[in-house]
Amino acid sequence: MSTIERRMISLKKAREKLDMGDTCIRKLIATDPTFPAYFICGRWKVDAQQLDAWIEAKKNKPQPAIVIEAPRRRGRPKNQLYKKPAVVYEVITPGWVPDIGRA
Repeated sequence: MSTIERRMISLKKAREKLDMGDTCIRKLIATDPTFPAYFICGRWKVDAQQLDAWIEAKKNKPQPAIVIEAPRRRGRPKNQLYKKPAVVYEVITPGWVPDIGRA
């Protein structure tokens, strides 16, 4: 029976290799299923060989353009400042008489 040797590195070393922060790499682990991270004994470990292959695959793959939206303005939108109030129509059923004041 042969054993597979893997060199597992800590999340800190993987962060240094990718030049990312802790939050960013954890988001990457949560969102990218191809990222080679494993949760072993309560700690995240990354396979060093697979990480290098993952980096090369990401380098060769064209990335989509990032669209940055303008920040939303606070408060009431300007187009609703001078909007007319909604008109409410009352529908009266023929033959219906309200019971106001009858005893």
